[in-house]
Amino acid sequence: MRNLLLLFLCGFPFFGFAQGAFNIPKHQIGISYFGETLLHPGVVLSYDHSWKSFLIEKTSKKGKVKDKLYSLEYGVRVGGYNFTRNHTGLFLAPILTMTRTTPKGSFYRMGFQAGGIAKILNAPVFDLANSTSSPGMQDRYLYFMGGFRLGVGKDLSVKHPKLPLKWQLGSSLFFTHPFSSSQLWQNAIELGLTWKIG
Repeated sequence: MRNLLLLFLCGFPFFGFAQGAFNIPKHQIGISYFGETLLHPGVVLSYDHSWKSFLIEKTSKKGKVKDKLYSLEYGVRVGGYNFTRNHTGLFLAPILTMTRTTPKGSFYRMGFQAGGIAKILNAPVFDLANSTSSPGMQDRYLYFMGGFRLGVGKDLSVKHPKLPLKWQLGSSLFFTHPFSSSQLWQNAIELGLTWKIG
C-alpha cells in the first residue's frame, strides 16, 4: 500500500498542472498495447494536451508550399505489463512530447517520460538460509522510471473531420533505477488508438 501511494505521488504535481489547463481544447485520450513481445503483454492508457503549436512553411524550387505543423504536448501515461513467472510492472509517468504533422495527416513524435514503476514478483522467492519459498506477490519494489518514446502514425481527422481518431505505432525505451545498484533498460512496442476531444 505504501509503494502504491508513492507511485501516485510521483504524478500528483503533474495532475495539478494539467487540471488548470482543462478549459483549453484539443485533449487526447489513448489506449495502446504495451509489451516487449506477444508473450509479455500489457496495456497503457494515456492523456495528452496540446500546449504549444506552430506552423512552418517551406517553398520548393517549383513554387509549391509545404506546411508542417509542430506541436508540444504534455500528458500522463498509466499502464502495466506482465512478464510470466518473473514480475508484473505497474507504472505512472508524466510525458512531454514533440509531434510533427504533415498536411496529409502523417505524424512523427518523440517524447521524454519520467515517473515511477512498481514491480511485483510473480514467481516463488526462495530463502536459501531457511530452505523455504514464499509467494512472489509478497515482494514489491518501487523504482524511478525514465526514458524515451518514439512513434509514427496517422491523424485520420485530417481527411475525415468527423472521425477524430489517430492510430500510432511506436517504441518506448525506458530504464528503472536503482536495479541491483545500477540501471535496467527495457524496450516495449506500442500499437494503439487515440481519440481527439474538444
